Amino acid sequence: MHTSQEKEELEKLLTSGQKVVLYNLGRDKYFRLLASVKVGNIDVAEYLIKKGLAKSYDGGVKTSW
Repeated sequence: MHTSQEKEELEKLLTSGQKVVLYNLGRDKYFRLLASVKVGNIDVAEYLIKKGLAKSYDGGVKTSW
């Protein structure tokens, strides 16, 4: 579930006018697109994790929030 705070943070990054780059492209077992995302020099996943708005996940057992 996405919180309004997470959405606001993503909107700020994505509408900042900086270049958006997708890398490490792949597919998961359900054929969904997977990608790492950078906005300018900011890794979006790292940014959200540092702000406590996301957790890393390696495909194993999910932990509770």
